[in-house]
Order: sequence, then C-alpha cells, then structure tokens
Amino acid sequence: MSDLIPPTVTMKMLERSLDLMAQRRQVLVGNVANEETPRFKAKDLEFQAVLASIGQPGAGALPVARSDAAPHPRHLLLPGQSDGTSPPVLKELPQTSFGLDKNTVSIEKTTAALHDNSTLYIAASQILSRKFQGLLAAIRG
Repeated sequence: MSDLIPPTVTMKMLERSLDLMAQRRQVLVGNVANEETPRFKAKDLEFQAVLASIGQPGAGALPVARSDAAPHPRHLLLPGQSDGTSPPVLKELPQTSFGLDKNTVSIEKTTAALHDNSTLYIAASQILSRKFQGLLAAIRG
C-alpha cells in the first residue's frame, strides 16, 4: 500500500486474506502430493483468528513472515511482535479414513477445500481490485 493513501481496515483484511489463502493453497496442494505417502498426516491452515484480529483496535501492521532481522520502521511487522495479530496456525486434520498405511489425506475433502479456497481467493481479489478502481476514479475526478 502507498503511504499517500492509508489503507482501510477492509483493504488490510482483503490483502491479508489473499496472502493467507495463497499459503493455505500450498498446504492443501502438499496434502494432494502426499496422498499416497505412508503415515502422512493431512494439514490445513487455520487463519480465521488472524483475520478477526485485523479489525481489532491496536492491530496496526500485519504479520507476513518470520525472521530474526530487525524490521525497517516502514516495513510490516513480523509474527510474534506486539501488533495485536497472531500468525496462522498449521493444524493436522482429524483422521477420517483408516487405511493400512495410516495416511489421513482424503482427496475428496482436499479437492473441495482447494475449490472453496480458490473461490474465496477470486472473490477477495475482485473486491480489492474494485476498491482500487474506486480510488483511481476518485483521484481522476
């Protein structure tokens, strides 16, 4: 975001949700890739708490990645800093099938989750795009 136009809470939430949905897609694609790996535990990214904390008072910048380096004052804060938001949680999904290989990936559920995630990503990107189009129209007068 530009320093000239301060982002609204909605814009921050949409930007962060796009980042989180991209991360979730990677986790879900990893599940699909390991569908036949013995003893692989299916995972998912739980980020509802992160999005809920963005709109809270005192939630300034948004977490993006872990690093030991000190951030530049104009950069986004890292997870674990006192910004009021929490990083997304990578959780193991409960076992739904009891195969001999002890793999917990359900390809049907994972494919459905990927579809839902893609639909939400497209919707969020279109809403954010329209916000920027509105700002551009306002600037052009």
